[in-house]
Amino acid sequence: METWIYSVVPVPGGWSVEQPSGLTLMFLSGGRAEAKAKELAHQAAARGGCAEVLVFDRDNSLLARRRYGQHFAPQLSEAPPRAG
Repeated sequence: METWIYSVVPVPGGWSVEQPSGLTLMFLSGGRAEAKAKELAHQAAARGGCAEVLVFDRDNSLLARRRYGQHFAPQLSEAPPRAG
């Protein structure tokens, strides 16, 4: 099954949510962008799909990955897992 990916990324003057459709949504607040990405991911999961929200900081480093849908156990990853 396809996984829909919504990315929250910094842009000049604010934040954007990049969607699988190619439509980019713009926000002044990173929190509002993240909330919209989460809403879209929940909608995709409610239709029986799988979705991920990727959140990047101003240095374009991955801050968080949230997964939604029947193929993913609910989880929140704030940092890459440590080896060992």
